[in-house]
Amino acid sequence: HHADVAADMLELWGFAGTADLVRYHMELPEDEPLLSGRSLLYLADKLTSGSRAVDLREKKKLIEEKFSSDPEALEAALLRLQRAEMIAGNFDKVSGEELEAALTDLGRER
Repeated sequence: HHADVAADMLELWGFAGTADLVRYHMELPEDEPLLSGRSLLYLADKLTSGSRAVDLREKKKLIEEKFSSDPEALEAALLRLQRAEMIAGNFDKVSGEELEAALTDLGRER
């Protein structure tokens, strides 16, 4: 897992707080609050594809294409995406802004 290797390096270098964020950016603990540094980084990770920002609908299509021949991996990826959707919904409620608008402002293309 690249997240664990990177987190271990950061801990070794004295950046334990950053290491914690990196360690969980792909897979959150079950009891993680919907709005925390970890969950927002997790969401940001799901809103990217390569070097560009994508919305969650587009990410779902990409996931379905990528894992079409591996049902187990597809199910796991869709569960992670479902969690990202919950975080995004909570973000919208708390911030009063729609995540989609923020992505549009970002320009999606980099």
